[in-house]
Amino acid sequence: MTFSAGPATSTPVLAAVRDGKQRQMSAELDTIHAILEWCQIHTTTNETVASFGEHGIPIAGDGAPWVQEFAVMEVAAALGMTTDSGKRYVGRIQEVRYRLPRIWERVAAGELAFWKAGMIAEKTMVLCEDGAGFVDDMLWHVAHKVTLGQLLKVVEEALVRFDPELAEEQRLAAADGRRFDVHTRQVSLHGTVDVTGVLDLIDALDLDDAISQGAEDLKAAGCEESLDVRRSL
Repeated sequence: MTFSAGPATSTPVLAAVRDGKQRQMSAELDTIHAILEWCQIHTTTNETVASFGEHGIPIAGDGAPWVQEFAVMEVAAALGMTTDSGKRYVGRIQEVRYRLPRIWERVAAGELAFWKAGMIAEKTMVLCEDGAGFVDDMLWHVAHKVTLGQLLKVVEEALVRFDPELAEEQRLAAADGRRFDVHTRQVSLHGTVDVTGVLDLIDALDLDDAISQGAEDLKAAGCEESLDVRRSL
């Protein structure tokens, strides 16, 4: 489809964009349904196929069906993806379909783009079934506009509520990752260096307060540099 230049054609051009986007969503939904059917045909458990040289793999969270590994590889090839990328894509589809039913209803109805549902699915795979259900109940009606930050907060709440042991493990792992680095070996042409760190929230707030107070003290002492520069000093 082509359009001549000029203001008079702006409306049909936008209409064509919307139509193209809708057709794109519809085509992806057809693909998703076909992938689900393929996975259903090749649903299995690890034990039932081990003796035949093929085994099932868990590609989504607890409660989602296991799929024979070769079947996932064939889907990836059909999609033109690497095996790893195809596994992640099929895993997101399985997660939404079987563990996020209310979000799935919106996807199946064409109301929610799958990439948005997939973003949620990536974060719920670590949750138990009740935890995933909690996220589904909390976000299904706002899934089209939820931000990553909002999603992570809901997932964290679900983790604390339904799997406190895993939540504690992740907290301890995060604490072990704390650090503070001054990159003195990477000096810019202007003689500046970067400073990076991962801090506990309370420590970060204390550090920020101390730096802010130092910047105010410098200003009171007559320093005329900008706030950012005074904070660096």
